[in-house]
Amino acid sequence: MRFIKKDPLYIVGIIFLCLLTMQQTYTLIWNYEERQREQLKIYEANRIEILNEFDKNRDVTSYLVYYSITPTQENFFIEREVTLISDSEIFEPIDATWFDILRCDIFDGNWYRYWSDYETKSYSLDVKRTQKPWRYGWDLPKQYAECYIDGIVKITTQLGNKKSLAVESNKFTIWAP
Repeated sequence: MRFIKKDPLYIVGIIFLCLLTMQQTYTLIWNYEERQREQLKIYEANRIEILNEFDKNRDVTSYLVYYSITPTQENFFIEREVTLISDSEIFEPIDATWFDILRCDIFDGNWYRYWSDYETKSYSLDVKRTQKPWRYGWDLPKQYAECYIDGIVKITTQLGNKKSLAVESNKFTIWAP
């Protein structure tokens, strides 16, 4: 204990040096943590950019396959509902909008032309295959006609990218007995 001076200024100086050393250590730790946070932000931004680019370039069929739209029968009576079965499989959770466009040939020389359309929105669709019957809910011809449905599904991926897929139904007839 001989080497420690009992001078108050000396003791204050030692305490000051200890505090200064603690402050510098704290600053080093703070700067290290701040650099780590910045690097994590850069890493996260790069990761999201890479995932988004990957998502943009993925084919729509890696999310959804729309196998078919099949009429439940070949002939439907005029002014009766038309029912069809959609066969699709979803591989990842997505939001989807189903556009169904009815095209009919009423034998007036204009071939198959736009008749009407029907839209259905679905959110957070489950991963599964479905063969779901549904009713075409809009305007139908009121005379003999041969028709088909153009089915278009537009999806929004979990990263917000939009993609679409189309399928055409078999032809069916609307007629009066």
